[in-house]
Amino acid sequence: MKVLFVCTGNTCRSPMAEYIARDEAEKRGIDAVFSSAGLFPGSRLSSGARAAIKKLTGIDASHDPRPVTNKDFEQADLVIGISSSHAGAIRNLFGDREGLISMPEDIPDPFGCDDEEYLACAEKIKEGIIKLFEDGIIH
Repeated sequence: MKVLFVCTGNTCRSPMAEYIARDEAEKRGIDAVFSSAGLFPGSRLSSGARAAIKKLTGIDASHDPRPVTNKDFEQADLVIGISSSHAGAIRNLFGDREGLISMPEDIPDPFGCDDEEYLACAEKIKEGIIKLFEDGIIH
């Protein structure tokens, strides 16, 4: 299964989701490929996101933000907007399709906040990802 997470800048929320999902899949013995992209990508992974990924997964994340493309959209089995507005924007750009969803709960943007807010955001993302695994949406 190929899963693509999409947020605004691909500098915090979607990369955190990518790494958290990868970690959860490994723990569950699920063979899936995770990636992330942004509607309007920034220049680099935020330090707060990097710290949150490290704390929750133990992974020292390396990530270059990139734009979501039609090819990404077509090749992914599951495209997950970090919020319902991201899913709507993706739908407007590339059309509707089966496998285009949003996280179970919209995840607020921690951009510009302190590391505690990034960690709180990552924990909300992890809760949503666990629900997606438990509901069989990511398999």
